[in-house]
Amino acid sequence: NVSGIVRNPLLNNQLFVAVSGKVFTSTDGGNNWTTAYSGIQGDVNCLVAIDSMVMAASQYGLFFTNNKGVSWSRNTYFADSVEITAMIAKGKDLYIGTINHGIYYSGNKGVDWSHVHVGLPADAYVNSFCFHGNELYAGTFSGIFRSTDGSNWTEANNGLPFFNMVFALTSHNNIIFAAIMNEVYFTTDNGDTWKVVESAWPQSTVVSALATDGSTLFAGTGESVYTSADNGTTWNKNKT
Repeated sequence: NVSGIVRNPLLNNQLFVAVSGKVFTSTDGGNNWTTAYSGIQGDVNCLVAIDSMVMAASQYGLFFTNNKGVSWSRNTYFADSVEITAMIAKGKDLYIGTINHGIYYSGNKGVDWSHVHVGLPADAYVNSFCFHGNELYAGTFSGIFRSTDGSNWTEANNGLPFFNMVFALTSHNNIIFAAIMNEVYFTTDNGDTWKVVESAWPQSTVVSALATDGSTLFAGTGESVYTSADNGTTWNKNKT
């Protein structure tokens, strides 16, 4: 059960992965792994790298390491009751999404925070983020929201189903893809309209992860990983 993976180029491409709530790290491209969990409380939901720092979020708040995962410290801004479910970083900008507490922003690696939730539902469950150009998109259990300034949010749900619980977002080849229950949707007009892609997975399968390496689009389910080389038009099931 992998909930997060990050590679830090400032740490010689050291890998960190969250598996079954714990964090492991590799310095040889994933051939060997060691536990890197000391100081973290709870089960890790997601990971992010910003400069040489790596952050891990759990149901008990936000934790960070400045020593390659040897030990972790708590970011004291967030109380134990704030469960962080999504994180994304771009340059010095860091955004985190929570359950029922909206979205927070830091421009200095978590030292100071702003609550940037104008336009979001009061009880928003923020489950994913993606940058697309200069815009930031947030996937929630109430649909997708778009921000041009990182502070104010507007709905971008035209064409999505009524029960639009968003599990994952990614920007791939100038197209945004969203995983909603057992379907993947896409937009070519910055979220103004969405259309569903033709899927290759069983209709009973929930798509829980999306990713891109620049040329290939990946969709992860509880059973398999599917890949598309033509922007989601056709899919191949990978052996796992």
